[in-house]
Amino acid sequence: MTPRAAQVSITALLLVSLAASAAAEPPAGGPKLRTSHFARGIFTEGHIGATVFLGDTGKVTRPGPAFALRLGYDLFSWLSLYAHAQGSFHEATPPPPPENQHFQSYVTGAGLRLQLSIGRLGIFAHGSSGLLFFSSNVLDRTGITTPQVRSTFAFGGGGGLDWHTWNRHYSFGLTADYLLGPSLANTSALTTTLYLRYAH
Repeated sequence: MTPRAAQVSITALLLVSLAASAAAEPPAGGPKLRTSHFARGIFTEGHIGATVFLGDTGKVTRPGPAFALRLGYDLFSWLSLYAHAQGSFHEATPPPPPENQHFQSYVTGAGLRLQLSIGRLGIFAHGSSGLLFFSSNVLDRTGITTPQVRSTFAFGGGGGLDWHTWNRHYSFGLTADYLLGPSLANTSALTTTLYLRYAH
């Protein structure tokens, strides 16, 4: 995916989120939904944004678009458990030859999220652990991956903001996440995304 296509996708998600928020506003003078009535329980989230690798891995890769799905359950209004899967697309830039090499990174795992709600605004922090793996051997020459090792246990955390629409099921927000994969030369990455959430 080209940077231009990623920008278009991110803009489209933002517009959809804003439209959902506007459409969900209660009519003027009508009754407003109390925050206690917001849907809780099973939820799904669709994320779109960008991932940038840091450290030595960041020196031989370029930032790329990222996409993620989360499925979780609200134990309480302030505590949630979730499973997630994420993919991102990158150009590798080690010394040539070869040139114009690309790869994908994938992350799967599970985590816990704590949230403080102030009206319709949620401020949250989360931590997770799982598996990080690369799709090809393009980074073998750098020593970050080897023919035998292209995956690692990974863990990290982050936080963000959640804005709930007056429709009891929908909210949208912004997240930032840090991830560390020790077995791939301490590969670390920062991912920022916009998301749309539906609680059943």
